[in-house]
Amino acid sequence: MMKKIFATTVGLILIFGFLAISRQSEDTESSLDKIQKDGSITLLTYDNLVNYSLKNNKFEKQAEQPINIKDEQNFDYAEINNQIMFSLGHVQSSKNDFQIGKIDVQTGMLTTEKRDAMPITGLGDADNYFYTMTSQSGVGTTIQQFNDSGETIGTAILETPSVGSKIVGSQDKIFMLAGVEDKEISKTIYPTKVLVYDEKNLELLDTYQFDNPNDETLIGLTSIEVVNQALYMPVTARRNKTNGQWNESKEILVFDLSKEETSFIQVKESFPTFIQKDKAQENLLILHESNMLEKYVLSIYNLKVESVNTLDIQSLLGEEEISNFIFTTTKDGKLIMDTGGSLILYDLNSREVLDKIELDKNLKDRGLYIYSHESY
Repeated sequence: MMKKIFATTVGLILIFGFLAISRQSEDTESSLDKIQKDGSITLLTYDNLVNYSLKNNKFEKQAEQPINIKDEQNFDYAEINNQIMFSLGHVQSSKNDFQIGKIDVQTGMLTTEKRDAMPITGLGDADNYFYTMTSQSGVGTTIQQFNDSGETIGTAILETPSVGSKIVGSQDKIFMLAGVEDKEISKTIYPTKVLVYDEKNLELLDTYQFDNPNDETLIGLTSIEVVNQALYMPVTARRNKTNGQWNESKEILVFDLSKEETSFIQVKESFPTFIQKDKAQENLLILHESNMLEKYVLSIYNLKVESVNTLDIQSLLGEEEISNFIFTTTKDGKLIMDTGGSLILYDLNSREVLDKIELDKNLKDRGLYIYSHESY
């Protein structure tokens, strides 16, 4: 049985992931602050921070430091100023304290900052800020903006019944993907929209709608990425407005912000559900819904030559089962994957595996996030 990392249903994705974290104990002999970080990665698990160098395209373990992250839930992370940031709390109760957690990847220190006690429906980040979204049924969505210390510095409220699920940022603007009530299009289903805010004051600047009132189906957008002047959004499926039935899709919706024009990229596998640009901003990596396909697949879209390649992760492992799946990239075109039992270094340009190592027993099926240390 494969462990589902990006927990999705077909349609808008609401990612509920919360942790209860204890503060990091004193440094050990293998403390992360005693090693050279540039050109290495740090793997965050529920129990440890582990650093590997990538010298000569080979993994070499450098240091390991205990960290205590409880409650096995999956959720989004953000990288801001050498920190991994995320939201903490209990999804089933608004009475418990909610916090912003942050891990300094230079020292391994974990700290938290209290925030309003509200469950969240989505997260996101821009260059300097971290965001959470709180959506209440029939009411609206509240966006909370945090600095790299975890302090609340801004709030915006969308006073329309809505469910916010993802935020990305570029050039002092943030783009929120949300299901927003629109009775002209559907009286029972929230169509997906993108709301544009000024990052400096969280003023609503614009709203983009991609569904046509005359169409029989609604576009089920599940994730969002921004590169230069374009938004990229996987269409996981199209939903019939009359009977609610889902039809699979093999499309990525592209919205040109300068021309305000829509187009589509065709991928080879169905149910694209999560999208992320690589560190060089040369490729888009699109993860497909593993439970629907019964396999882990990445579509890799090269932005320069406008071509799509499909990577079947299982083909890299032979008989080894995928029990967990997280990934990151480097600025020189490398893809790093944790499959639950192995770490894989893959070249996005040559499309070959450069290295593969077995994870230590205490790290297997425990991976949460991979941070790539690079000079910018």
